[in-house]
Amino acid sequence: MNNNGEATKAGKRRRGGEGEDTIGRDRLSALPDRALVHILSFVDSKDAVQTCVLSRRFRCVWKQVPVLNFNRDTFEEFSGFETHVDRLLSLRYPREVHKLSYMDGDGGASWEDEPRCMGLFVRAMRYACSHNVQHLVIDLGSEGNQDRSKRCSDLFSSSISECRIESLDLGHVTLDGGCGLSCFQSVKSLILEWCLLSSDQGGEKDDQLDPFSKLPCLKHLVLSNCLAGETYGGGCKRSIKISGLELLSLVLDRVEFSDIEIHAPKLESFTLTDDIGTLRGLSNLSLPSLNHADISVWDDHHFVKHNKELAKQLFVSLFQGLHNAKSLKLYWETIEVMSELTVGLADQPSPFTRLTSLTLAADSVPYKLLKYLLKGSTSRRPMIDYV
Repeated sequence: MNNNGEATKAGKRRRGGEGEDTIGRDRLSALPDRALVHILSFVDSKDAVQTCVLSRRFRCVWKQVPVLNFNRDTFEEFSGFETHVDRLLSLRYPREVHKLSYMDGDGGASWEDEPRCMGLFVRAMRYACSHNVQHLVIDLGSEGNQDRSKRCSDLFSSSISECRIESLDLGHVTLDGGCGLSCFQSVKSLILEWCLLSSDQGGEKDDQLDPFSKLPCLKHLVLSNCLAGETYGGGCKRSIKISGLELLSLVLDRVEFSDIEIHAPKLESFTLTDDIGTLRGLSNLSLPSLNHADISVWDDHHFVKHNKELAKQLFVSLFQGLHNAKSLKLYWETIEVMSELTVGLADQPSPFTRLTSLTLAADSVPYKLLKYLLKGSTSRRPMIDYV
């Protein structure tokens, strides 16, 4: 800059050069290892390994990633998938595995070469457990495939002697009555999607299933598109008991059980998302510590139109089981179904004596329905929120 305060040409060139250097710099490679490892934790392990060709900076970053995401569908042949998994496990640094995701949407449903498929699965599970894995995500099928032939007792009893994980997500497998889950004594969170809950060999078809009693630390349970029976998509449905002394939250999403009995003395949150027909199976709810309930119930088969009295009794029974709730949320489809029952519900006593908050996912609610929900509260008028 000259004496008159004007920028010189040389100064302009220097600043321009600095700007050009900033634009051309590889900012991603300039990030610390911790940041790069965190980023790669969200991508498929195949893609994470391939970053080694980007630059010298990335040559060994993938070996430090504590999250392993194996996906069979990203390989044309099983042999390629097998080689990838084995090489990655042998070459990565000997550090803890926070999470292992093992997805086999095609091969897992059929496992035509079962010894090789099972062998690879066992090797991956043993590696993860020996490296203190905390979260397992295993999905051996696809949404359109109803084959649940892979039994937990076969998958885990031979691959895991004792694994102290805290979170377990299973998809498209059969929870049989064998020792499949007994090795997960420390699991606190369990998510089951598109799974079959079945008895062990020799069990009576009329026996009630109690598949979660062997998980003493279980706090959070999600059942989505699950069926209790001998086969998925056919045969008779089974009765199920959901019991957990430490269970805090429960989500039932489109489940198919003949009868559901729930005993959870510490349960604080309950979510139900299903057709009204499922309410016929909710016969026994024991939830003394319940704080919040989310209810989304619809009627796709015009059940209410032909069975109004029964539909009313189903809702009354459900709400009696949820009577300890302090907070209740009803979605628009639930309100739509209940609106057809306002005459019958208006004469019923409201079971919600502790209700302090009512959330309604609808623009408007019939007055008689609103009165039924609120008139049982013994405290001040509950707060109403329309969303």
